[in-house]
Amino acid sequence: MKKLTVLTILTIAGSMLIAAAPCSADALTVSYFTMNSSDPDVGNGGDYTVATTLGPNGLPVWTGGQQLNDLNGSNEIEWWAPSFDSFITATGTGSLTVPFDVSMYTPNGTGSSDGGTNGFQAAVLTGNFSVTSPEQVTFDLGSDDDSFLYVDGSLVAAIPGIHGDSSTSYTTSQLGVGDHSLVLFYTDREPVGAELSLSIETQGLGVTGGDPFTAGTPEPGTLLLLGSGMLALGRFTRRKLATSAKN
Repeated sequence: MKKLTVLTILTIAGSMLIAAAPCSADALTVSYFTMNSSDPDVGNGGDYTVATTLGPNGLPVWTGGQQLNDLNGSNEIEWWAPSFDSFITATGTGSLTVPFDVSMYTPNGTGSSDGGTNGFQAAVLTGNFSVTSPEQVTFDLGSDDDSFLYVDGSLVAAIPGIHGDSSTSYTTSQLGVGDHSLVLFYTDREPVGAELSLSIETQGLGVTGGDPFTAGTPEPGTLLLLGSGMLALGRFTRRKLATSAKN
């Protein structure tokens, strides 16, 4: 039987990390959810506002206007948190290549209609982009219904409430050199249309998908995988040293 060397173990660990890398360039990772048709926020129209930063569980925070029902103790909106809200079900992950303009019907954006027994589509899109020199970045966002775009955890653009396909363009303040996170929340809450679009108008910027979104779970899956790989390496090394000592 061929013996594994430390170099072989490191190679295997590296391959595991490559396999777990985010989706291809210019594509955001999408976590899909279905809102049950009996959710009290279905059809609950009216404008409302959210905080300029995300809440303690990484969710948008309701701050006023139309009263929402799916709120936790921190006033975070729970439309993307099945662990908190019994009306919400996680249904899978995928990716969307930027720019995109897509229908968002259940399940996972593949259906042809919404409402009734199908429920309503919700989604969180995550990714990162890199700035090579200090720069302002312009986003075009459109949705039917709610959408909220955050860069580095701060609100960039918001289209709240139940409405037809609406759009907004927003230019960030000057961003520093390096990587920046992007999170886009979306929900359809009425059985007349379901659309989502996003483009980055600033030239030369690409995005890479982030880890699948899980409310209240801050540790990336790739770090967990790296930890597992290094733990396996440590166990192998200890066994190798023990065998050498006996010989």
